[in-house]
Amino acid sequence: MNNTTNNKKIIWTSINPGLPCFKAMVKQDKPTISEEELNAIVFALNFRYFDKVRDMLGKVNAGQPIIIIARYEGIYESDSDGTYVQVIDSGNIGECLDTDFDLAEWYIDENGDFCSYGIDRENVYHAQYFALKEDASMSMIQHLFADIDDEDFDYEVLDEILDSIGDDVLSALKNNRCFDCRGAYNGE
Repeated sequence: MNNTTNNKKIIWTSINPGLPCFKAMVKQDKPTISEEELNAIVFALNFRYFDKVRDMLGKVNAGQPIIIIARYEGIYESDSDGTYVQVIDSGNIGECLDTDFDLAEWYIDENGDFCSYGIDRENVYHAQYFALKEDASMSMIQHLFADIDDEDFDYEVLDEILDSIGDDVLSALKNNRCFDCRGAYNGE
């Protein structure tokens, strides 16, 4: 929610945390600061903000297990690409934000779904987070886990067994005043 680009609302990013307006504000307070010191301040505050967002989302439970549909592309030719399903049994939305990344971004996409994009030492990934519908049939759930990586998988099936958690994320962060609507850090 601290930024909006390409019809997505960025919840947190490590991809480009050095917002120009924030850097200008710090330079105004510390005109002799080096670029290296400035970047260190920006990254330190950004990761402090990550902890704050994760704590706020950790207070929200989807009420059902969270299903993560993650598409991986290996950086090296020997790596296997594919789509995988992961589960957060607790339903705790804060557990969607992890620190097992080199660069990452969590956002609400143009459809209102909670997503992430990231790069680690071996993969580039894109993930979407959903709550399992309470009335989802076991056969449909099994189909999801068994066949998600098939070329002819029918993604329409997902609407029958999964609910978006994007609104829950936005609701949990609606009173967050750390960043304004342009993504400028406001000093909290």
